[in-house]
Amino acid sequence: MTPPSRTALVPACVIGAFACAFAVVKPTNFAGFDEWLVLWLTTHGVLGAPYSNRPLNFLWPMPGAWLTPGFLGFHVMHMAYLAGTGLATRTLVRLVAPGQEELATIAGLAAAVFVPADMARLSSVQMTLVSGSTLGTMLALIGFVEAVNRRRPLLLAAAAALAFVTVRSYEATLAVLVAGPLLLSRALPGPYPRRLVIGWYAVLALAGALVVAPHLFGGRALYQTSIWGFDPRPLEVLHRLLRQFLFHLGPLVKPGLAALPSAAALAAAVLGVLAVVLSPASPRDRDEPSASPSAGRALGRLILVGAGLSAAAYFPFTLSARLDAPHRSQMAAAPWIGIVLGAAVEAMGLLTFGRRRTLLAAGLAGWIVLVGAGRTAALQQAWDGQSRYPAQMRSLSDLMRLAPALEPHTLVVALEEGEPQVWPSVFGFRHAVQYLYRDRATGYVVDGLELMYPTRKTGEGLRTDTWPELRRPWGVEPTLHRYEELLVVRIAPGGALTLASTWPGSVLGGLPAGARYAPGERIRN
Repeated sequence: MTPPSRTALVPACVIGAFACAFAVVKPTNFAGFDEWLVLWLTTHGVLGAPYSNRPLNFLWPMPGAWLTPGFLGFHVMHMAYLAGTGLATRTLVRLVAPGQEELATIAGLAAAVFVPADMARLSSVQMTLVSGSTLGTMLALIGFVEAVNRRRPLLLAAAAALAFVTVRSYEATLAVLVAGPLLLSRALPGPYPRRLVIGWYAVLALAGALVVAPHLFGGRALYQTSIWGFDPRPLEVLHRLLRQFLFHLGPLVKPGLAALPSAAALAAAVLGVLAVVLSPASPRDRDEPSASPSAGRALGRLILVGAGLSAAAYFPFTLSARLDAPHRSQMAAAPWIGIVLGAAVEAMGLLTFGRRRTLLAAGLAGWIVLVGAGRTAALQQAWDGQSRYPAQMRSLSDLMRLAPALEPHTLVVALEEGEPQVWPSVFGFRHAVQYLYRDRATGYVVDGLELMYPTRKTGEGLRTDTWPELRRPWGVEPTLHRYEELLVVRIAPGGALTLASTWPGSVLGGLPAGARYAPGERIRN
């Protein structure tokens, strides 16, 4: 029997491998669009995003706003969700494949570490939504399996409630939650209790109806279709689905060697090997030179289950031609790809036995972790060259130095001078200024993406006609800022910000008769 202290080290090694791999990731990897919006909304206790029909959209990021001021708390929560997904994957495999501890450990390691091409995963503030909802999906499915195995209706009700919450936070989880019980049943002994299954799918049917209703009954085009588009052509969807598998599994064969020798990657790989070595193997596997046909069939079923659920995780992303890349999708599919890899490693081990089997499994797991950690380091190097955080922080620092305080109801109008844009979206700059000045001022970027906050020049001033569905939930009513209430600033590509002391008529047009621009009157020292 394996000592409990040794068994307890396995999840610690899984967490340690993830921590080493993710230690290179910076909490300031900013795409530049949503980060300040997320910060402002979560600090104001806002949960829902009406424009995307997600009433619990900010549920998973919100604890990050409670942990620390600024953005570090989101990074901590993101890491906790990613590591938790690895442990949850290990737990789920132990439930559906009892005795396969080694397989469960490899699956958990891969789920936590092997996400080799998903740049978005390194953007903590934005992607806490995806990492949190993925963990929620795994916990709901664990609850489902435990409930049907133990015939516990109350546990099933709790799991179904978590599934409902997860879908209403991020609808892309629905496909996995629907397919999960159907495919996992292939690996479980005995049939599901019918009444528990009916209860589960009744809850998911309600969640699904709420997801699709706005698309069926008209209204404003939702974020998912207006920004990401919708392309359901079957052959194109299939092509994109196959590409997702290639994006995820291809690096195991062609990893790109530059980042593999890094200290973080090597440390993660060592801990991954240790986790497998410490995992108890089944007595049969220790002594038999070859496994029975039933063992091979069981591993084959697990590979198919993992592949099917990976496809379900990828599927929502394949409906958009604009997302024909491993963007967010690998985070959602990581647990199921982990099961595929764990079962494949164990299947290779059927060719040998005893210590050699353990060494083979440990070596293959170490390679999976090494590639995942090395690719994470390489992706961080790419982020170092494209994160908008330094330029955005410089512009905000310059603004605070120029105007330590502003008169209430001031609109800071930013003119971008050159490419790349420091503030590509109106809503990003708007909420950064609101956060900075505690809602006594707001912001607008000329020629920025006006999603949610369309703004136009009138004879009286600049009028912002906030989308109607946001006004009450977010407390963002339409505004009119007279010309004397504006503070116009210029922002250079590197983020340097200067005051436009006179009205920039060449960009904004002339002032209407009787209007005046008085920036000095808006600044308080």
